[in-house]
Amino acid sequence: MISNLLKFSLLPILTAVSLIFTLALTSKANGQNPAITSTEITNYAQTVMIMEPKRQQAFKEIKTLINTRSIPIIICNDVNSIKLLPRDAQKIAINYCNEYEETVSENNLTVDRFNQITVEVNNNSVLRERVQKLMMEKMGL
Repeated sequence: MISNLLKFSLLPILTAVSLIFTLALTSKANGQNPAITSTEITNYAQTVMIMEPKRQQAFKEIKTLINTRSIPIIICNDVNSIKLLPRDAQKIAINYCNEYEETVSENNLTVDRFNQITVEVNNNSVLRERVQKLMMEKMGL
């Protein structure tokens, strides 16, 4: 089910590989987001760690299928961006988006909150370093 999962663009943190899923914030522009808690940071980092290898695999499979150097930006909640892909690549993208949404939920975040945190991580170097450090600790580095 592709619902509110947005373009996923976190990972200059984890990889220099161009991203297949970039994040577009669709939360309320006027309201302030609540402060990010330590628990949310932990849950966020866990979600990214689980899904990053799967994102890379989906990227690789789609790239192989479309046989081009660049992959169009795929936005999980934009059916039109997925429709631009060949049918087999659409299936990969949809499966990835669905799994990402489930993983976000399993890690006690809403998709909107995950996306809010992603924007903050991308805009706040202190928070980004905190997430990176947590992820490295979880990997035993």
